[in-house]
Formats: sequence, C-alpha cells, structure tokens
Amino acid sequence: MAKVRAFVAIELDASLRTALAVAQDALRRQVSLSVRWVRPEGIHLTLQFLGSIQADLLKAIEGRLEAVAGRSSPFRIQLGGLGGFPSLERPSVLWVGLAGEVDLLSTLQARLETELESLGLPKEGRPFHPHLTLGRVRTGHRAGGRPAASGLAQAIGTPIGEQLVERISLMKSSLTADGARYTQLAFANLATGLSAQEP
Repeated sequence: MAKVRAFVAIELDASLRTALAVAQDALRRQVSLSVRWVRPEGIHLTLQFLGSIQADLLKAIEGRLEAVAGRSSPFRIQLGGLGGFPSLERPSVLWVGLAGEVDLLSTLQARLETELESLGLPKEGRPFHPHLTLGRVRTGHRAGGRPAASGLAQAIGTPIGEQLVERISLMKSSLTADGARYTQLAFANLATGLSAQEP
C-alpha cells in the first residue's frame, strides 16, 4: 500500500518568506560554518511531523484538522531573534524564534496532537518549541571556527515581520537530490473548518 511522508504546518505569507531570505543572506555573511540553507519558499512552522504514513489515512487526518480548526481562532505571530539547536554557540540547526500570541499557537498544537493520537499517530516525545529553521550545519563542521553567539545574534537582531495565522495545512514532503519539496494536500481554516486544496 502506498505511503506518504506528511506533516501538519502553518505556511508563511510571501512577504515573510522574502524577509527570511534577507535574514539568511545576513547570516551567510557572518557565519563561518558550512550550512545547508533551507530554501525560503520551503520555510514553514511545523506543528506535527507525521512521518511515513499510509495514504488511506489522509482523509481521516483531514477530518481531525477540521475538528481542531473549528475550535481555534485566528491569532498573530511575530518572527525575530536567532537561536540554535542544541545551542547558539555550537549549533547544528539555526532558527528564528516566534513571539506574539504563542499561547494560542501552543494550544492549537496540543489540540492537534491529541486529535491525531486518536488515529494512532504518536505525540512528539519532546516539548513543542515553535521556530522556523533557516539552515542546518553540515556534519563535520560543527566543532571549531564558530563566530561568537553575540555576532550571530546581531545578524538578526530586529523583528523580521508578523503574520495573522488563519489556517493550518496538511503537507506532503518529497525527498529529492536538491532537498525536500513540499506540497499542500489540504488546509483547514481556523474557526471555519476544512477546505480541500483547489486543483
């Protein structure tokens, strides 16, 4: 039976993606690391990664998205502030943080996990930490040659932008030689329910 690599996410406005591309350019000029940068058009806020699932489960997942969206109101998020996993001093991942109505975002994500768990999809084993990944440091380039954390932070020291979140999306991830490619399968409008993607 066919499988699909899928996740649920908040997609970003075009203006925010443009602003994130500018932020990536600023980092490129300051970072003395070998980084695989995420394509700006592929940057999104992951709510839950579902992994490789049976394709016939997608319709049931769409129904759960509708249930979650129907109990959630639109909210506003702001982007800004640089961080790194596991730390900014020795990052393997470089990311931008979120502010604004993050309590509503966290509530939405928790509801989503609970709904999808009823389909046998496990919750994340770690706390939800909302962020947008800008790039991943290549293996073998994480030890030594790092700029000071303060220098990195100054590259993205001001707010990047904000967005009114009005829907959540069910996404398909396709792995290619050029990196992952994302396709929206369906979306659910917050407080109004699910709408299938237009052809």
